[in-house]
Amino acid sequence: MPARGDTIDRAERLSAALGAIDAAIESIRDFLKEYDQLHNAENCSELVYLLRCGTKSRQKSGPLGPGALQPADAIASRAGTGRE
Repeated sequence: MPARGDTIDRAERLSAALGAIDAAIESIRDFLKEYDQLHNAENCSELVYLLRCGTKSRQKSGPLGPGALQPADAIASRAGTGRE
């Protein structure tokens, strides 16, 4: 069984990693929006990969609190397809 300090350190590392994933997702979405390509978000392999990676990490770790991104179908809702 891991020591309490190890568990906290792991949670901090996971939180930092998920924050980096979320920042990358938002940056890609901003780029797509800037070039009027947000409607093609589902075809952006990097975005799809990051969303999948973040979703799997959150499922394995459990909820980290408010503000966490939702599963990969968020691509469509952010692209304005009405699936919000």
